[in-house]
Amino acid sequence: MRKNCKEPLIVAFLILTLIAISFYDVVLLGHTFKMTLSRPQALPTGAYGQEKNIPPFIPAHNMESSYIDEPLHEFIAKYFRQGILPLWDPHQAAGFPIIGMMQLGIFYPLNFFLFFLPQAVGWDFLILSRFIVGALLGYWFMRVMGFQKPSALATAIAFMLSGPMVLFQYATANDDILLFLIFIALEYLLRNPSPRQIALSGACIALVFFAGHGEHYFLNNIYGFLFFCFRLWTREERKTVQYVRKSFLNLFAVYALGFGLASVLLFPFLRNFFTEFWNHHSPDIGLEKAWVPTSWALAMFNPLIFKKALTPETFIYSEYWGGYIGIVPIGLAFLSLFSRQKQKLNYFFAFILFLVVSKYFGLPYIQWIGKVFPFNYCNLHTHSYHITAVTVSILAGMGLETAMTNAKSFKIGSMYSLALGLVFVLYLIFFPKEGELTFAMKGFITGMTILFIFTLILGLKEKNVLKQSVAAVLLLTLLFGELFLYIHRGRPKRFDSFSKAPYIEFIKQSPERARSFGVLFAFFSNTASGYQVDDLGIVLLLLPKRFVKFVNYFLLEDYFKKARQAKSSLEVVPITFFPEQKPYLDMLNVKYTVAPQNLPPILTVRLKQPDAPRLIFQDKVNMYERPGAFSRAFIVHRVLFEPDETRSIDKIKEISKAFDKVALLQAETQSGIINELVGTPVKDNSKAQITRYSPNEVIVTAQMENAGFLVLGDAYHPDWKAYVNGKPVHIFITNFLVRSVFLPKGEHEVRFVFAPMSFYYGLIVSMISLGMALILILKRRS
Repeated sequence: MRKNCKEPLIVAFLILTLIAISFYDVVLLGHTFKMTLSRPQALPTGAYGQEKNIPPFIPAHNMESSYIDEPLHEFIAKYFRQGILPLWDPHQAAGFPIIGMMQLGIFYPLNFFLFFLPQAVGWDFLILSRFIVGALLGYWFMRVMGFQKPSALATAIAFMLSGPMVLFQYATANDDILLFLIFIALEYLLRNPSPRQIALSGACIALVFFAGHGEHYFLNNIYGFLFFCFRLWTREERKTVQYVRKSFLNLFAVYALGFGLASVLLFPFLRNFFTEFWNHHSPDIGLEKAWVPTSWALAMFNPLIFKKALTPETFIYSEYWGGYIGIVPIGLAFLSLFSRQKQKLNYFFAFILFLVVSKYFGLPYIQWIGKVFPFNYCNLHTHSYHITAVTVSILAGMGLETAMTNAKSFKIGSMYSLALGLVFVLYLIFFPKEGELTFAMKGFITGMTILFIFTLILGLKEKNVLKQSVAAVLLLTLLFGELFLYIHRGRPKRFDSFSKAPYIEFIKQSPERARSFGVLFAFFSNTASGYQVDDLGIVLLLLPKRFVKFVNYFLLEDYFKKARQAKSSLEVVPITFFPEQKPYLDMLNVKYTVAPQNLPPILTVRLKQPDAPRLIFQDKVNMYERPGAFSRAFIVHRVLFEPDETRSIDKIKEISKAFDKVALLQAETQSGIINELVGTPVKDNSKAQITRYSPNEVIVTAQMENAGFLVLGDAYHPDWKAYVNGKPVHIFITNFLVRSVFLPKGEHEVRFVFAPMSFYYGLIVSMISLGMALILILKRRS
């Protein structure tokens, strides 16, 4: 075997072994990383049929994947397996352009585990692959920078088992593991600025785009840019103006190519982000700081000091456990400061770490950055955990090298151990809450033991009792052992998140397509997408702007606001029980309400009213049918025209009780249509029936006794096209949210097609960019 192949294979085997040991319950015992039981889903307790599988603690700090990633990726997967790329999700909020949801990472390679493996195991393969890729990239970066193998392995272990990797198991991790790749790509660009390297680095940048999360992508590349500038500054060639100018031109070329390669994702995202999406971030979100007391910074070193408690009603940890880094990784990082490494690269990373941690706790000297565009639109404290983990892991690798070569490493390590030990003692005396002293004491003993072993290894190495290689192995073992100790256990057994639920099967068997709404944590938002049924609710970081306005104007006044901690979801609120919202819900085909079996008194009283929803199904939840809900496709013969959105609001309210007869079109008055409708009856026997309903296409057959409008109770979006009997026709924004087309008398086939040109243009640009990159990569060097 060639020598240059041996190291990668050995390292890969070692990392796979360590991951298998770390997560033995998932790899060997049939448990799962999935968090569908951490939040309500089909049932208030989580996935249907898993009531006895709920663990005592949720082994993750954020459960976003349970209600965003899992159901929406399941929706994508079901169509991928049919050979269909879904561009539109019709199942939430009357529909939204899922191709514009960059966060979902539709084209990210690791997500293909979710799309093509069985649902019960796909998520576990994805999470395990993140650990593997993150560790391998961390190791590779350190070797590229010239560090020894033990140092590179220290970086790999410190990162892959850090709190941000183990506890924050949602979409942002796809970006987080690629920060090392950005450093590698830019380092190679500086060393060998050839066309071939520009193409390879551009491909790396494109992959980071495909990972999906906008804020993480932005922060990672800002970090990468600072790394590039520092490395350029410390190179001998920096003295040449021509070299510096050429380096930045090469950097521009890399990002231009990366943008081009990722255009198939970026074009739809940007098109919708600026015109069709709404987000709840206020302009000062960048000023937000961590919600935890500053004393809880101690959890970065030793989370065992804090109580691991879960609040059952909200599924949120009652104490801070997120973002731990570890005593040994931070200790090694501290050691790294006492030797100058790779043109002071250790000081660069230490400075970045200082800034990130300072911003996390909102310290005054760094808060100003939260006012600077575009940082002011980034939730910096929430999205900087991974930067801390990456930076400390790099410094930990450097610190291991220092520990082996610096004669004063024992003295420095002793200073660290004494200082941190004193902090532990002070916390134990002054800070534990009532009833938590015993728990804190166990964490204290564990922390002091780790500090003692850490210092002992350094001391034995300094006295030459241990060889450098043995000391390095022992420090690596201690590093792994500590982080292994922090991993949560008690994961649920592997299960199908979207197994058959009787009430959902009832919805699917409805004679015609019907929309539902879950209240009080039953049939939680986005669950419908995983089951391929329709729900009015939604929870996403980016919401359809028109839907948000519709809710604010007609369902729940000013429900959605741009503010800190503001809502980015329509969920839970029992709007389907009350008459005020009835006309709007009827128009949107909201036929069923799913609720828990135990309702609060106010709803119990309401259900006794004659116009209240009636109970039609009981099985772990109650399902009610709303009388008067319209069909998804219906006909009206009267319309009003109003091009101004603001003036249309009051007019819609005026006609709300007659939506089955008259519609308001957000358009200039069209006399031709008005003339066509003169003399037509308000109601006749015209009929409409949906014959095909898929993400990218809806086909409706209509029998029109008289001219009128076919109203489809799905959200309007400018990228929808309509064809009547094969001929293109105009789609009108109708009743503020939905869409309609004009039909003359007779029989018609109406075909709605979602055809976002931003996606198709982006696909063309991506293919051209891919061709250019391949030519540059495969072309022989001159």
